[in-house]
Amino acid sequence: MKKYDGAVPLLEENPNLLGKYPELLDRALDEFFRVDGTSKWEKQGKIFNLMRKEGGPRMLWDTVKAAWTMK
Repeated sequence: MKKYDGAVPLLEENPNLLGKYPELLDRALDEFFRVDGTSKWEKQGKIFNLMRKEGGPRMLWDTVKAAWTMK
C-alpha cells in the first residue's frame, strides 16, 4: 500500500486525470478509428490539433507526474 500513498493527493490536485483527459483520449481514438474516407494524414492533423488545443502538453506533464508518483 505504500506504493499508492501518493495517489489520493495526486488525484485531488489533478481532477483532469479522471475527467477531461479520458474524454480527450476517447475523442482522439474515435477520430483515429473512424472510417469516413479522410486520409491518415488529415486524421493525424485533426488529432494533433485537438490535443494541442484541449491541453495535450499539460496532459503529458500530468501523466509523467502520475507515473513518477506511482513508481
